[in-house]
Amino acid sequence: MSNVTRVRCASTHALSCLTRIGPPARWRRPAISVLILLLLSSVGCARELRLLRAKPDPYGYPRPAPGEKNVPVATSFFLQIGFGDKNADDTVLPDSISLRIGPHGESPVEILKPGQQFADGYWGKVFEGKGQGPTMAVYIDGKIDLKPSTTYVVSVSARSKGGAVLGGKQGTWEFTTEDAAATHRLQFEADLSNSPVHWHGGFFTGFCKPSFCTSAANRIPGYELMDSLRKRYPKAWSLQRDFTMTGMERQPRFLSGNPPNVVRERETRRIIAMDKHDEGILLRVEDFFGHEQYGIASNRPLSEDYHPGDEVLIADGVSDAKAQVLAVVGDDAGVKSVLVTSFKTPADGWKIEYSQPLPEKENPDAPGLFPPGGCYLTKLRPAGTPHYYWGRLDKEWDIAHRQFGRRLVVNFAEAPGDCSIDGQNWTFPKDYAEYHEVVRAYTEHLIDRYGDACLDFYPRLLAPSGSTAPARRTFRPPPRAFMIY
Repeated sequence: MSNVTRVRCASTHALSCLTRIGPPARWRRPAISVLILLLLSSVGCARELRLLRAKPDPYGYPRPAPGEKNVPVATSFFLQIGFGDKNADDTVLPDSISLRIGPHGESPVEILKPGQQFADGYWGKVFEGKGQGPTMAVYIDGKIDLKPSTTYVVSVSARSKGGAVLGGKQGTWEFTTEDAAATHRLQFEADLSNSPVHWHGGFFTGFCKPSFCTSAANRIPGYELMDSLRKRYPKAWSLQRDFTMTGMERQPRFLSGNPPNVVRERETRRIIAMDKHDEGILLRVEDFFGHEQYGIASNRPLSEDYHPGDEVLIADGVSDAKAQVLAVVGDDAGVKSVLVTSFKTPADGWKIEYSQPLPEKENPDAPGLFPPGGCYLTKLRPAGTPHYYWGRLDKEWDIAHRQFGRRLVVNFAEAPGDCSIDGQNWTFPKDYAEYHEVVRAYTEHLIDRYGDACLDFYPRLLAPSGSTAPARRTFRPPPRAFMIY
């Protein structure tokens, strides 16, 4: 009697088959073939290439969203491609990505061709995405409007280095554009014999800017239009809530917003290598790029800044880990190393290398030279020593206040620079005493530069993530005033 075994593939498309093991020999060859096919199927499942999806909150992807209605005819496109397994050891080939779009039932147009070539009338970027695991993101804009009231089909294809393929149904979705613009007549009744309502508020008295040092390059014509209106209506556009002035260039983004990069700590070093040892992890470090503009001396002795028992932070703007200093091992000129306790490596690895070439020339519209990414060693407990660079802050607010006379909302909403608890933007301070002194330094600088006008500025001192209690306990500014803490 022959033995029978049931085999099931652990994939999304489960297969089961019965194979006879043992005589007669004519069963052996099919059984081996089936097992090989199942193994190949399992490998394919592990590195399945996908069009990643996220619900709008407020921005999801892909955009426009699958099934979305009333999409503007001048829409842009954004999508991310990745793997079913966030720990996949495969990578998406950026030059393999293509995108086609066309009305349902009609021939599509390829607006992104392999090799990162955009069709005439379109432009954009293919760059490393922010999804789980290795991902590639695509942004496309253009000057060619879509047809109104039309269902469009978008098809994306791509390949990975390991041979995974995205295409067909898995890379396709639809959306429908808005109706054509039309003029609609509105009717309403008003009794002109009634007494008028006298309202003492205002419309369009201020605005919020979603980036920082971008005015000189992009916004002066708009500011001049606002200024011309203020000659008749003095309160119009008189208050500017700028983007947070605590942001840093952590990792390059498609739209960076030119954050001000005001604060770095004297003790901070860039990590250039990590070597595992029996005792812990040896970090090889160097001066961080741009340290001179903060008034930090080059080639400072490492032993002056790091001591056995100090708690330190290793952070690359995406991942972070904590460790303790065991010893400064090398402190010679150009060769500096510190041994720390072991810490966990993130699933995607540490982003030690710069993401782009280092800048060689300062942008006059956004002063300062800052590194594109990198991994850094900073003091945690005790905290380090803040040093300041005011170039971008002064450039931006001289335009807003000195040139156009606007009051400013001074945004201290998050921990600035190297003062954050995890080395990232938009998070809590690692040390509130240090944060207190940093806010004092900001405030003194603004008062020195803009004088009594600061009495009409509005400080915003709220902690991130919806929790305002820690910041409000630490700083209690009266409305419409600045104080020296």
